[in-house]
Amino acid sequence: MLVGFILFYLISFEIYFWIFVGDTFWGVLYPFFGVYGQLIAAAFMAPAFFLARKTSQYSDPLIIEDHQVKVYGLLKTIIETKQLQESERNRLKNELEVISLRLKGVATLKSNIIELTPDDKSRMNIDDSLLYFQRALELSSSAQQNISRMDLQLVKQVIEERDKNKALKYLKEIISHTTVLLGEIVKVFN
Repeated sequence: MLVGFILFYLISFEIYFWIFVGDTFWGVLYPFFGVYGQLIAAAFMAPAFFLARKTSQYSDPLIIEDHQVKVYGLLKTIIETKQLQESERNRLKNELEVISLRLKGVATLKSNIIELTPDDKSRMNIDDSLLYFQRALELSSSAQQNISRMDLQLVKQVIEERDKNKALKYLKEIISHTTVLLGEIVKVFN
């Protein structure tokens, strides 16, 4: 992480210097370093672009999931405090319970995916998340059934997947489905 911060600041300095001076810092020192100045600048900038690209692949699900947890907490508070018919309150609580199970399953999946290494040839141990999603399917209302079935299949694909990027792609899809389910509950209050 420290290396990432150092590279970020070095690259930022190089880019700002390039924008405002017309060349990179090492390029300005060209008379002293010759072509090597340009190579040093490129050596600083290339890893940063690679790291930024790699980091962006892993950051999205984490940010979205944190937002979903906050929305879940807000909806739970609203359902408990707002004047609603008892049948409506129970239906919304059941739908929130499904979302709670999904969020727990996603958290378990996420932690196992982040720990997944290319050398790990064994199947991921994600039985807990599979149980969360199976329980969510059992508790799903008729409106949530299709999404819950699809996500159970996606969880099974994540469990079998050994490539971290593909597993994160499936996880993003599951998270987007959870956002849809949260949106359906929010519509009730609009």
